Amino acid sequence: DRGLTVGDGTDYTALGVSGTAGIVYAGTARPTKTITLTPEYAGAVLTAFYGAATDTLLTGSITSDAETTVGNLLRTYYQWQRTTDATQHFYTVAVRVSLPKDFSAWATSNALTVDYVTSSATNTVTDLDVRVYLETDLTTVDASSVDQASTTWATIGYAGATLDLWNAADETAVIYLRMGSASSGTVRIGSIKLNYLAAF
Repeated sequence: DRGLTVGDGTDYTALGVSGTAGIVYAGTARPTKTITLTPEYAGAVLTAFYGAATDTLLTGSITSDAETTVGNLLRTYYQWQRTTDATQHFYTVAVRVSLPKDFSAWATSNALTVDYVTSSATNTVTDLDVRVYLETDLTTVDASSVDQASTTWATIGYAGATLDLWNAADETAVIYLRMGSASSGTVRIGSIKLNYLAAF
């Protein structure tokens, strides 16, 4: 029972659907919604474990702060820095995220994005690895990007089709953001965004 329906059997907006409060969307009628997580992320922990293994080179400093430069004003971030040593050391921010009850499907492109910047374009000096695991399957990576480096704020993005394990309402994933630094280089991670199609 769809109540009052605008559209056809595949693409529609319906009001008064039995068992569901409010408006229900299907197919191309579904609106895109965005969840933005900004540092310090709710549900985040600092850890040596980065999903694939546990780091042992951990000497450095991790802080959280905000940009004050024009164009990036008050952009908040985590920062990892290893001082002096030319050997890269690592630390990870792990974020637990649950998909909302109105989640219907991921957006086609940039379903999940992570903003970051590194002080060096050489990924053996500063880099960021991103790994996404479904909380109930921590042995199978759902999405990953490794050795990412950019001296200006950049975005790592994943298509909806890539996230084929973490893809249903109420499912929880852990996003591991592993920062590597050597020779006083810095790695900063900023906002995480989830872009999805809503069912209601």
